[in-house]
Amino acid sequence: MLVPPDGFGIVEQGIYRSNALQPDNFEYIRSLKIKTAIVLSPEAPTRAVLTFLEENNTKLIHLGLKAWRPGVDWRPMSDELVKQALQLILNSQTHPLLLLCTSGIHHTGTLIGCLRKMQRWNFNSIVEEVFILFHFKEEEEEEKN
Repeated sequence: MLVPPDGFGIVEQGIYRSNALQPDNFEYIRSLKIKTAIVLSPEAPTRAVLTFLEENNTKLIHLGLKAWRPGVDWRPMSDELVKQALQLILNSQTHPLLLLCTSGIHHTGTLIGCLRKMQRWNFNSIVEEVFILFHFKEEEEEEKN
């Protein structure tokens, strides 16, 4: 059975987004033939995820680890992290590509917002896209509880 990750979405052709992967998502992600996975949050992927990516010849780029600082609970995404991630997104040789962060909303949503700005989306449309995803995630959490 194919089970997409929570917060999964198609950003553009060959560019996908989601929260942290779980083993029950592996078959779905495998079906997408992901070439590159970019982790934007500082948390390390689980051993199961690392093994899955390796077995599927998916290159893991953990940009969020570079931004992490010990003793700091929260830190905004650096300009450098956004720049590096956008360069990877805009390089079609990295596609199909999966953007991930712990929740699939905060880091990923910020980066997608930056991409949308480059695509000349108006600000209200960018905020609306993030708002819809955030509220969809809240509804999923309420259903689980």
